[in-house]
Amino acid sequence: GYEVTLPKTLEGGKLTLAEDLSDQTNSQNPDLGSGDTGYTGFYKDGSGTDQLLFAGVNSSASDESSGRDMLDGMEQDSTTDVAVPRRDITPDGAEDPLTCEVLTKEESGQQLTMAVCAWGDNGSGGSVTDSGADALTADPASVDLDAFAERVDGIRDEVRVPAK
Repeated sequence: GYEVTLPKTLEGGKLTLAEDLSDQTNSQNPDLGSGDTGYTGFYKDGSGTDQLLFAGVNSSASDESSGRDMLDGMEQDSTTDVAVPRRDITPDGAEDPLTCEVLTKEESGQQLTMAVCAWGDNGSGGSVTDSGADALTADPASVDLDAFAERVDGIRDEVRVPAK
């Protein structure tokens, strides 16, 4: 099995952890048991245009369906719609598939586009949402989910470590 961590940087130092929102995650997630931990981190590059939100959970109850469960949770938000239905993508060289979709969210009268990929495995799960300025204003139909999945696969390798 695996555990997820919250590294200080991602993508070889290109993105830096700007905000650790993990305390919030743990208090807001009633599904987390006593020995479980949740992490949420907001990462951005030097210019601030490239931003990602990573959410991960370490739980004895996690399995392959955990990533899909995380997406289910996002879809339950009343301001959120599914713009591009989810599909499983296994990037070249990846061992495990990612489940990816594009959501839109109404915020202060604006429609925001959010590409998200999630995964689950024995012991942990995670999701990465593209929340950069260009990404949020993109046409949902124009989002290249395969390219984003490839990027998230690299990030998954950085945040995921074999469970002790």
